[in-house]
Amino acid sequence: MRRAAVLLSALALLATPVVTAGSAAAETWTHRDARGDVVDVPYDDDLTKITANPDDVAADITRLSVRHGTRRVTVTLGLRDLRTGGTGVGVRLVTPRGDFTLTAFAVDGLRMHFFQETAKSDSDEEVACRGDRVRLQPRHDRVRVSIPRTCLGEPRWVRAGGIFMHGIERAVAEEGPFQVDEALHTGMTREFVEGDAYPVARRKVRVS
Repeated sequence: MRRAAVLLSALALLATPVVTAGSAAAETWTHRDARGDVVDVPYDDDLTKITANPDDVAADITRLSVRHGTRRVTVTLGLRDLRTGGTGVGVRLVTPRGDFTLTAFAVDGLRMHFFQETAKSDSDEEVACRGDRVRLQPRHDRVRVSIPRTCLGEPRWVRAGGIFMHGIERAVAEEGPFQVDEALHTGMTREFVEGDAYPVARRKVRVS
């Protein structure tokens, strides 16, 4: 997912890893993300005005977990305090076949998501995928993104990364900033902030 695709689409709608043993048919990898590394992104997308917002908890990712099962790949983002009010999530999945992204928004009562292969994202061409799911679970402070392995070409392994956005509705109404955090990195990578870069994706998680 490219930075412009996530940030501009949102506005248009208004480190220490831990490996845990999975079942005989799945492997799970969990990464603990830094706390207090949320940034404010301005409404006008002026990247020179991006500032740190360590007090924000609604967009602060604390954990990313990847489970690679025989039928589905599930990416879970744990947050400090998941709230409604204009949210966006972007998950990147790198496989031996290619680079895929799922971007989802819940803004002004509307919910929508887009599944794309990176090479096709410039033309906004979506990849057909039946059964992909995005679930916001405020009671558990987490977001779960689940994609059938068939949509990814049934890969031997995947690498995953993601970002979370909050405050999109307020940003549009007040022409002020919204809040963003990138998993697997403290704050946001320089490449992600400055241009069409992707969220960091690390460690191959294999299917057994």
